[in-house]
Amino acid sequence: MASRVVMRKVLRTSAQAGKTIGGPERIVEPHFRSQVSSRYAHAMPGGGSATDQMFQTLDRFRLVWPKQGWSWDYRFNMTASSFHVDLLPEAEKALRVAFPEAYDYRTLSRAPEHVREMAESVGGIRADQRLYAGAVAGRLVPVALWWPWGDEITISLRVGLTGYVGEHDLQRLQMTFHALG
Repeated sequence: MASRVVMRKVLRTSAQAGKTIGGPERIVEPHFRSQVSSRYAHAMPGGGSATDQMFQTLDRFRLVWPKQGWSWDYRFNMTASSFHVDLLPEAEKALRVAFPEAYDYRTLSRAPEHVREMAESVGGIRADQRLYAGAVAGRLVPVALWWPWGDEITISLRVGLTGYVGEHDLQRLQMTFHALG
């Protein structure tokens, strides 16, 4: 049975700008989980709900990430960390803790629907960018966007969620990464 992603417009108050903003919210219908490969299961430790386990995995990722300090990207509702290319090997190793799948502009067409929807919601993936996907955690999937700046020395990584994402999930993501705006 195929999963189906539904877009709906939601209104939120931007804490940074203090004004109401509207935008699409991705919602994945219930058959979503059955469409994801069972190879994701290895990333989920025992104990707690699927969402709790996912956030525990993201916390382990944060602890091994080579660059400390995360900020909140209000444009995409994701955490963000920028780092120098000297940290490239450590960054790529750290990503494997929480994000077992990687896609680029050539492989994105073979990605699960929720990954393609995420790529579309951020304006697509350019030749030098990557999109990483973590394990399905019930209604949520963690994702990471690898975005080189174009200056040959700086890369930004954004970490966010796709699936049935509520405001409380975004707040928990901010708290997990200490990226409180």
